[in-house]
Amino acid sequence: MAKFCYTLPLEKKKSSLEAAGLKRCKWSKVDLQVFLMGANDIANEKVKEIVKKWENCCAIRFHFIHDPSKSDIRVAFEADGNWSYIGSKASKVDKSKPTVNIQDFDDEGTVLHMFGHAIGLNHEHSNPNSN
Repeated sequence: MAKFCYTLPLEKKKSSLEAAGLKRCKWSKVDLQVFLMGANDIANEKVKEIVKKWENCCAIRFHFIHDPSKSDIRVAFEADGNWSYIGSKASKVDKSKPTVNIQDFDDEGTVLHMFGHAIGLNHEHSNPNSN
């Protein structure tokens, strides 16, 4: 499967990290509720471990919950590719439907990429300041 973005280095450095995001898709909160839909324990734990890396570089916190009706982000692990709604657009999706799908849950770069979209980031080439 082709990948069109690279993974940002997710560690704190003295310089600031930059990313392309859409204001209209920005979450109005920093604590996001995540529901993992129907995966096995291995997939669930792997994703939980990987996405915590986002917390090291931006002001966002993921809370994994067991009630989809209270979730902001719902992650499926179906065999129909890797995709995600961008940021708060997920709030318009029916609570019984996924807002992110991660087929390649064992690939750290893919998981970080999809959660980057889920928190409101777009592809870097979409940044009007990119060269």
